[in-house]
Amino acid sequence: MVSMLGTKGPLSGQKGQALISVMFIMVLGSLLLVPVLNYATTIIRTVNANEARLDGFYAADSGVEYGLYKLRAGLFVPPAGVTLSLPQQVNGLDVSINIVIGTTTITTGDTSDYDIYATTSRNGSTVTRVMAATMRDGSSAPYIVWIEVWDVLESH
Repeated sequence: MVSMLGTKGPLSGQKGQALISVMFIMVLGSLLLVPVLNYATTIIRTVNANEARLDGFYAADSGVEYGLYKLRAGLFVPPAGVTLSLPQQVNGLDVSINIVIGTTTITTGDTSDYDIYATTSRNGSTVTRVMAATMRDGSSAPYIVWIEVWDVLESH
């Protein structure tokens, strides 16, 4: 039987050509798949670590704000040191606040009135610490003049 191409049956000399092409594409795809999956895994780990770091920072920052609120509201005048805890977890973290009489030297040469330390923890392991130095301007309420952050991220 003569086909439109003028040959009989399959094109002569083309047997198995599709198999070789498919095999080549599969090998090339498998070689590219491993690095792409490794790259995606690295991105996911990086995003999770950054999210944990931000969760810890925001939780500790809320502790500093809570301590500052307590000072501004005049709800207590701290003696040498006062330890507070937020009534509930923030971002799944426990937050403890320690307010002490200031010892931080500010760039103007003054010493802070109070230092507020906020520490976040998960299952007893410290995640992040934030320290804020506060000052009063005359008789006004204390305000934050300096903040320092320590990341102590737990390993996952």
